[in-house]
Amino acid sequence: MRPDFFELARKAPLKNQCAFGNLALITVSGNSKFSNLPPSGKINSYPSVIQQSLKIKIMEKMMFLHGGKWDQKISETHKDEMFRVLGN
Repeated sequence: MRPDFFELARKAPLKNQCAFGNLALITVSGNSKFSNLPPSGKINSYPSVIQQSLKIKIMEKMMFLHGGKWDQKISETHKDEMFRVLGN
């Protein structure tokens, strides 16, 4: 992994990084491209991967609505909204 990712994670750790609000299904090659990037880097660097998943498209829109940031609160909101949609 790239050191800049670890530095970012150390400075601003995201609790429950593997929580449902942070996860999406994408291809193996898309995952390989995404694996070491912070959320904003994923959105800005690989628009073709974003198109693979409706969930990531929603996450992209949420980041846009929150000034390009993705944090614990936004992740929790996303998780709650997804569970609400999936529960119906």
